[in-house]
Amino acid sequence: MSLNNIYTGGILRVVDKATSLGVTFPYEIWNPGLTPISPLDCTNARLYKTKIGQAIMDHIEDPSVRYVLRMIQSKTSPPDWHHIVYFGENHIVCPEDDVECVRSLDKAILRVEELFEREDRYEFDKVHTENGIYYREANKDVALISKIHFQDQADDSELAKAIKILRKGSTGISKLELHSIFSNYFRCPTNQSLIDDKPTYARGNYIPYPSLNNQAHAMKNALSSLDLKVSLGHAQELIASFYNFASWNHIVALENKCSTPVDPVVISDYRAAPTNHHFYSCMTSAMPAFRKLVNTDYSIGVSVNGTYNKIDIRQSLELGYDIYENIHNDGIRCFTVPQLDRYEIDDWTNRVGL
Repeated sequence: MSLNNIYTGGILRVVDKATSLGVTFPYEIWNPGLTPISPLDCTNARLYKTKIGQAIMDHIEDPSVRYVLRMIQSKTSPPDWHHIVYFGENHIVCPEDDVECVRSLDKAILRVEELFEREDRYEFDKVHTENGIYYREANKDVALISKIHFQDQADDSELAKAIKILRKGSTGISKLELHSIFSNYFRCPTNQSLIDDKPTYARGNYIPYPSLNNQAHAMKNALSSLDLKVSLGHAQELIASFYNFASWNHIVALENKCSTPVDPVVISDYRAAPTNHHFYSCMTSAMPAFRKLVNTDYSIGVSVNGTYNKIDIRQSLELGYDIYENIHNDGIRCFTVPQLDRYEIDDWTNRVGL
C-alpha cells in the first residue's frame, strides 16, 4: 500500500465520519475544477484536486502519516537505534549532516561502508571499542557508530510547555512569528535579521512535530480553512478514521503504549572537544534540556520543515556568525536527527488501523 492509497482512503473516511457527526459538505468542496463529481467518484488525482483533499493534504503531510506507520511497525519490529557521527576534515558526507541515525546496527554499518565505497576509499580500519565501532584512515577517526542511549529527564510541567510551543510552530506561520515563539520560550532576543512575513516553508501549513494530538489540531484547522467547524474531540475522531482506527481511544492507545522513540532528537554542543551529542526520544523531551544550555544574551535560529518532519534550533556565541551556514565552531544545536531509512515503506503499511 502506498502513501497515495492511504490518503485516498483516509480522505474519504474523514468525510464519511464527519458527515456522521453532522458536518455538511457543500458541493464546491467536492468540485476539482474539472467536471462535477460525487464523493464516490473521487479517487487518486481527482480527489487531490478537490478542496477537501487539498486541505487535508496541506495539514497532514506524509511525515505525519509515517509517524503513525512507524508506531505500528514498532509493535512487531522495534528499532534498535544507532547513530553515526562523522569527524573532521576527513568526512565522507556533507559536514552539515555530522550525525545520522538508523534503526539497526547492520544498516548503520552498511551506510558507512557504502559511503567509503562511493568515494573510492577502501583503505580504512574498522575498530570495535566500548564506545562503538570506529572507522579510521591513517590513524584518524572518520566515523563512529554507537548505540543510542536516550536521556529524557524533563518533568511534566517542562514537557507541557514544550508541547504548547511545538503545537504553535507550524510551517504556515511567518519566520518572525516562529522565532518570536521560540525566543520567548528560550528567553532569548529575536533574530532581527529574520523579520519578514513570508511562510517558514513554501508549501502548506504542516506540523513539524506530528503527535496524534497535534494531528487532531491540524485536522481541525484543515476543516476550518474550508469554513467547516468541528470541535477538537470530533477532530480526534476524524484522525482515527483517517488512519482506519475504530475510535480516537484506539489510536491514542497505540501512541501511549509505544515504548520506543519514533523521531529521535540530538543536542550537539560544538563548544566541546570532541563535540558532545546527547539524544532524546523526541523534540518535546529535548527542548527543556536545550533550554538549560542556551545563552540568553544571544539570539537563536529556528527552522521547521514539515516535509522532512524536521525542527532545527541553533545558537552561535560568535557575533555576526551565520548560524545557517555552519554551526560547528562554537555553537549549540537541537535538531531532529536525519533518519537513513525514513522513507522505507514495506508491507507493514498495510496494517494501518490494525
